[in-house]
Amino acid sequence: MKYKKVKFFFMVLLCLLFVYSVYANSPPARIGGLITVDGSVLTQATFSGYSVVVKKQDSSSYQPAAQCTSLNTSDWYLIDIPIYHATLNPEGATSGDTAKIHLFYNGQELIINNPSNGQLIVGQSGSATHMDITAMTNQTINSGPAAGTTIFSSKGFFSVPPTNIDIPASSPAVFPFGIIDFTISDVPPGEEITVTFTTPDPIPTNCVYYKYQNDEFYIYSRVSGLDDGDNTFTITLADGEKGDDDGLVNGIISDPGGPGLPNSRKAFSIPTLTQWGIIFFFLILSGIGHIKIYRYRENN
Repeated sequence: MKYKKVKFFFMVLLCLLFVYSVYANSPPARIGGLITVDGSVLTQATFSGYSVVVKKQDSSSYQPAAQCTSLNTSDWYLIDIPIYHATLNPEGATSGDTAKIHLFYNGQELIINNPSNGQLIVGQSGSATHMDITAMTNQTINSGPAAGTTIFSSKGFFSVPPTNIDIPASSPAVFPFGIIDFTISDVPPGEEITVTFTTPDPIPTNCVYYKYQNDEFYIYSRVSGLDDGDNTFTITLADGEKGDDDGLVNGIISDPGGPGLPNSRKAFSIPTLTQWGIIFFFLILSGIGHIKIYRYRENN
């Protein structure tokens, strides 16, 4: 019995020595910082259900795993990326490699806007890099013609969730998913974003994307994937430029619009008369009628 305890002790000691030798010869590259999701900074109190993992560019895992499931007292995540060692750690990263951060909430992966696409360059062995993470959840429209449509942006966060707005009677098109309005904030001023839509049903191939701005419709051309018959398309918007409803370089992009099937003829309003206008109109007609009758009698 005593021999087994001694043997177990030496095995544990050897494991500890192995781990120490790995770290001593190839200390990990550490990254850490704040995590912001949909505009709110996560804290120890709100981090429940979240996890952060750094993986290789091909999505395979490092060994040991580079992950974080809790925040420190400064509300920072900390992740140690193992560094490659031919003998001690063949599954580690090489300094200068491209790796990718993955952020999960209750098992669902979120979209990371910063660093761009979640990508980072692995630092030197023993380095420590401050790297804040900004992420967003997919936004889903729950009611109206676009119910079930999911939307996400490459930058910023949805300060006004996507929703359908009323279609004016003068609409130049039929909108199968209605007009979708949303506002994205925290965009780097003057920069472009891409917004991806996934609709519950395929989009008709002859649809074009209409913007609704200042009570007028116009066709917006910076669109891709709208004519291939599937249910996904992407639009590109620039802060303060055409397509941004407020027209200001302020880090906020507003975008009412949607895919529409052009009408065969544009709707137009029929002018109407007031009550007095109708009376005056009939008086004129009556006068014209009396003049024609009078002239007819004179000639006959």
